[in-house]
Amino acid sequence: MKYLKHYENSNEPDVGDYVICSEFDIDNMGDDFDTFINNNIGKIVGILDNKKYPYIVKYETSSTEIIERLGTECCRQMMRDEIIHFSKNKEDLEYILAAKKYNL
Repeated sequence: MKYLKHYENSNEPDVGDYVICSEFDIDNMGDDFDTFINNNIGKIVGILDNKKYPYIVKYETSSTEIIERLGTECCRQMMRDEIIHFSKNKEDLEYILAAKKYNL
């Protein structure tokens, strides 16, 4: 008898996934910060039991202004609704950002 493997296709991001988020600006951080979050790829480095902001997303930046707002670890907690795209492969998200940049 043959057995088929069952692969779970999860619609939830996981630790290690790369993400593109949409900042809702609930804390009035400012336009530059919103633009940074909306146009950069982050990586999920942790998931908390917090039901509202469970995802810890880490960003890479050299901007002192952004580092001041994110903190020295350059991390931000995100809601599931703020995560627009996620993938195991960073390249997939780079294509999405490039298409967005050129309105494709």
